[in-house]
Amino acid sequence: MTKRTLFTAASILSEILATGVVKDTVARPSLGTFNGERVLLGVSSSKKLLLMIPVSSNYESDQDEALTSSLSIKVMEQRDDTDKVKKFLTLQTSSEFDVALFGALCDEAINGLGDTQEARQLLKAIVSHWRKLLDSLNENSFGQSKAIGLFGELVFLNSFQAECGDEALNAWIGPEGGRHDFLFETAAAEIKSTTRTDSLVAEVHGIDQFDVVPGKNRWLGFAQLEWDPNGISLSELIKTSRNLFQDKSKFDEKLALLGVTDAAALNPGFKFSQRQLYLNEVNNTFPFIMKQDIETLIDVGRLRGFGYAVNLDGLCTPLGNENLLLVVSKSKS
Repeated sequence: MTKRTLFTAASILSEILATGVVKDTVARPSLGTFNGERVLLGVSSSKKLLLMIPVSSNYESDQDEALTSSLSIKVMEQRDDTDKVKKFLTLQTSSEFDVALFGALCDEAINGLGDTQEARQLLKAIVSHWRKLLDSLNENSFGQSKAIGLFGELVFLNSFQAECGDEALNAWIGPEGGRHDFLFETAAAEIKSTTRTDSLVAEVHGIDQFDVVPGKNRWLGFAQLEWDPNGISLSELIKTSRNLFQDKSKFDEKLALLGVTDAAALNPGFKFSQRQLYLNEVNNTFPFIMKQDIETLIDVGRLRGFGYAVNLDGLCTPLGNENLLLVVSKSKS
């Protein structure tokens, strides 16, 4: 398929904004097509920017899907010049979203569309790529990936606290640079979080993250979250977690190590709903890379920035009280 010229979406959107949108949505054709129909670029009366990909009239209208706090996918309808109603899979921003950034997202999407491409998955992949890229440009900023990770850790911290009180706070060593997020008397637990709803994919950072820990069983906690404008904000969860512990100063110190000194100042759009929590002892069925398994094959000391992703569908079981007790080194009562 012929590639389109890039870097045109922002100029089209800017022209629409310059003329103003009084009501409804103003949409103009882009340089791209999908299944023989023109892809549109639009602006709503509330200044939301839109990338509108034409789909068939019988396209299944999935529920709106939040990809970030300011980007979502929805199915919408628009009348063409002949007053015919057409259906579009639409990437939509919040109001006042940066036009240049959204234009770049649109250009990449339009350039990547093919007649056999699943448009929803393409949009999700592009947004995920740009989100990670922007987060990586400022390591000191508290971006979306950090928010997702902290939310998951706090959910498990609260669960552990219900079983062992402030001992859970002492065991939370991730903020201090520990190899694992939690280290109890007989257990080392690593927490992974995701906002993917289609599968359980764990992002592993480091060659030794799941290596054997002498004298301790290894555990994986997995928090499957979903962006939800009506969910619990990270600020609210921090406040709830803090109130659980007697030693609030220690809780504050650990948050500060993660770059959070004022929870109220965090992005209010960091809101999530909790789909499912999993907690499993790591055994040979988990396809994690172990340092001892490959150090005879390569010089692992030369590896830098080692990371990989693992699909854990079918390997994880929902969080249960019995597993929580095992992790915090308590027997079942």
